[in-house]
Amino acid sequence: MKSLFAFLLSILSAVIPFSNGEFNPDANISKSEAKAIVLDHAELDASDVKRYKVEMDKERGRLVYEIEFDSGKHEYDYKVDAENGKVLKAEKEFRD
Repeated sequence: MKSLFAFLLSILSAVIPFSNGEFNPDANISKSEAKAIVLDHAELDASDVKRYKVEMDKERGRLVYEIEFDSGKHEYDYKVDAENGKVLKAEKEFRD
């Protein structure tokens, strides 16, 4: 019975691509790598960031990470290509 359960669990984990929020078989770049890319681009450390919002979306047939975060008095908005890690959009806005 345990081996059947383990077998079924392995099949389900292979079928569900976002099981831990990190893995997507169509993306070469993980969510963590995308965060590191935008932090490097913004010249910030993870300790400087107060809030993250990371979503994966499909734009023009390509997977893209949409990443928003706050640091100090600024709000950042990024788009990163999930296949090659290229920054597609980078915006920095002052917030009161």
